[in-house]
Amino acid sequence: MRASRTLIMHLAAVIVLFSSFSFSQSTMRSSPGLPDCDVPVPTNSGVLGQKDAPALTELGHHLAVVGPGPWGGIQATGKITYAAQDATTYDATLSNLGVDRFRLDTQTKRGPMSIRIRHSFGEIQNDDGSMTFISPNTAAAGLFPFETARAADVSPEFTSLVDHGLVAVGGVELHRITFEFALTGNSTARSKPTTTTDLYFDPTSHLLVKTANSVDIPGTPRVKFLRVVTYSDYRKVGTTMIPFHYSETLDGQQYWMLQLSDVQLNPALSPTYFDF
Repeated sequence: MRASRTLIMHLAAVIVLFSSFSFSQSTMRSSPGLPDCDVPVPTNSGVLGQKDAPALTELGHHLAVVGPGPWGGIQATGKITYAAQDATTYDATLSNLGVDRFRLDTQTKRGPMSIRIRHSFGEIQNDDGSMTFISPNTAAAGLFPFETARAADVSPEFTSLVDHGLVAVGGVELHRITFEFALTGNSTARSKPTTTTDLYFDPTSHLLVKTANSVDIPGTPRVKFLRVVTYSDYRKVGTTMIPFHYSETLDGQQYWMLQLSDVQLNPALSPTYFDF
């Protein structure tokens, strides 16, 4: 069945820029040849407190490679492009405080745009000046969840780590781990909703290669899209390894690429910087 719909909001990062792009639900993520076509959709188990030993071991190896922290966040500048929708390269500033505050300031061909997330609350200031609300589940997943691994073993009773072993993604064996956590504060999955992100690690280097989660897109109520972010070009900043290149697909369609050029670790940012 084909069901076409027009997405009129200009969204980047989590929500991505569509630029009045007609998106067809018939473009299935599993279609051969599409990017990330073999990445499974993460599922919520609704059970928190589970910690598989192989998953904890992999996280330990990962943090030993990238630096265990404490993680204060980053502020970085670079260039962003919006794939086929707009081949122009624009300046971008990415800011992150801890593991739950994010901000992306960039341009589109129509003007400036800003995405800001605080915990499970987020908004987008579109390039026409209008505001768009981000659903709690999508906001909680963050903009670039490469730092999720740093929070995956905190509050054990309110998080879960499920190990799936090695899986083939794009012809490469990666270690897949599902990280699930309570969406709102210190709550249990039985009384509150949870959100889930799949983490894919290189089993040799232990660097995070991909993250995958289901997100909502404004204008498409009750429809979930598989968002996959691929991380590469890791560089050492201070004592921490940071990915400088990010590439996102939604249901197998390439939407944007962000290349960082300068990264400041643990910036002195006020929490209000992430508010409108």
